[in-house]
Amino acid sequence: MPLLDYKNIPQKLIKQNAVLGIDYGTKKIGVAISDRSWMIASPYKLVRNTKFTNVAKEIFQMVDDEKIELIVIGNPIYLDNVVSKMQQSSRQFGMNLTKLRDINIVFYDERFTSIMAKEAMVEQNLNFRRRLQKVDKVAATFMLQRFLDYIEKQK
Repeated sequence: MPLLDYKNIPQKLIKQNAVLGIDYGTKKIGVAISDRSWMIASPYKLVRNTKFTNVAKEIFQMVDDEKIELIVIGNPIYLDNVVSKMQQSSRQFGMNLTKLRDINIVFYDERFTSIMAKEAMVEQNLNFRRRLQKVDKVAATFMLQRFLDYIEKQK
């Protein structure tokens, strides 16, 4: 299965199974999951970014456990649209996943999701340590929710 354009998600994929959202980072990878109706994204897991094969194994375990057919990976786009090292790393991560398994992957804009996640956790009065533990999962959740909202508006 290919890397997909978020503007052209095949109808057969939409609202069939939950979607996994990934906020890729060099140290930590935040993972969010949607409900099967593609309405609500929720924080799911935090994966330590160690060796790629270990990370892929953990991601694919989630895919199998939750019957995921689509993974949305955050695309860290700069405001001036200059390609960043993190954007290259995120895209390479997604492409490497497709080399190991036949899975649909789409990249979606994740601008400001980390800032939004930090602000939301400050509003919840979480201490600094708890915010550090959760920021990547929450950022993945914001990114995935944006994607789900985009798909809903395209109907």
